[in-house]
Amino acid sequence: NVRFGDPETQPMLMRLRKGFVPSLLVALATVQGQSGASGDQPPVFLLAWGTHGTGFGQFWEPHGLALRGTSEVFVADWQNARVQRFTSNGAFSTTWGTWGYAAGQFIGPSAVAVDATGKVYVADSNNHRVQIFTGSGAFLGTFGSYGSGNGQFEYPFGIAIDATGNIFVADY
Repeated sequence: NVRFGDPETQPMLMRLRKGFVPSLLVALATVQGQSGASGDQPPVFLLAWGTHGTGFGQFWEPHGLALRGTSEVFVADWQNARVQRFTSNGAFSTTWGTWGYAAGQFIGPSAVAVDATGKVYVADSNNHRVQIFTGSGAFLGTFGSYGSGNGQFEYPFGIAIDATGNIFVADY
């Protein structure tokens, strides 16, 4: 039994693209040994969940994921215009978002990050903004707009939050 946060196994999540292995869209693997050292063992497959589709726990182009602590996984589900939350063993918890332009709606959610307080940040690429939610999906706010100036985005595709709460957005 490998769990998130186990220092001996150092598990990580891997996203597998639909074209390579259609039925395995989210997979858990463990890396043993140190990265870059000669003789490293390749990642060992542990767990997969999800199939292609629009139902709960199904994905249509998952583009990004984030972990909250050792027990929750958030997945940006691009074509379904939503975020889904799972336990670390792949059990579906909740989902939020629909296609659209309003607060809490998405057009191409591409990345997700979780801060130290549990707020979930979603790069809403085709709406050119970042939206902020509680861990259960309640809308809290948004920032960014279309453009090339400070605080503006043209297709944000990645997001990360450092230990002090600074938000980094990769903008196309």
